[in-house]
Amino acid sequence: MIADKRARKDGADAVTVWDFGLTSILSGWLGARLYHVIHLWEFYSQNPSQIIDFSKGGLGIWGGVIAGVTAVYLQARFKKQRPLYWLDLFAGVLPLGQAIGRWGNYFNQENFGYPTPSFVGMYIEPHRRPLDFVNYDRFHPLFLYELILNLVLFFILTKLEKKYPRGSGFIFGFYILGYAIIRFFLEFFRINAWQIQGINTAQGICVVSAAATLVFLKSRSRCTIN
Repeated sequence: MIADKRARKDGADAVTVWDFGLTSILSGWLGARLYHVIHLWEFYSQNPSQIIDFSKGGLGIWGGVIAGVTAVYLQARFKKQRPLYWLDLFAGVLPLGQAIGRWGNYFNQENFGYPTPSFVGMYIEPHRRPLDFVNYDRFHPLFLYELILNLVLFFILTKLEKKYPRGSGFIFGFYILGYAIIRFFLEFFRINAWQIQGINTAQGICVVSAAATLVFLKSRSRCTIN
């Protein structure tokens, strides 16, 4: 709704806005599920019917971001629209959507970190605890940390929109950079993080994304100056 309001203010028609919105949501959802399935392929290869079972959650945000960005970019090029405008538009509200979506982790008792005696610790039912930590009952609520940080990122991007017009690419760039920083540090709290050759996959994606985004923002700054 926020993206629709902002787009109409920019002169975009409602049909086009919802067309791009639907593309970003569906592609992002499929990409997030694919990321999760690849992560746990050893399990899903033995239980293929579970791939389409969403009752227990199972979405990887980075997969959703990559798929959503790619789909919106390709759709914009196909429709002869400005890709950076639509990427800026949706990036500006995506952290809010992610924050709201994180409540699903709370109700499913997922996306928690290592045990903690802190008052912020989240109670996890015995059957949902990792085998190595069955004797602990409270864990870091990673979903809550990310929810709060996503809200902070949303408000920062909203402020930045007053300085950088949609279509400049800066809002999209700052979103990727901001979220990469958030996820990089939260991964230190994650239990059984997905690793490839001993490297935390999510952190690897964060580093690559942040580096690429810095190059992108620098190039956009030069274009703006010129």
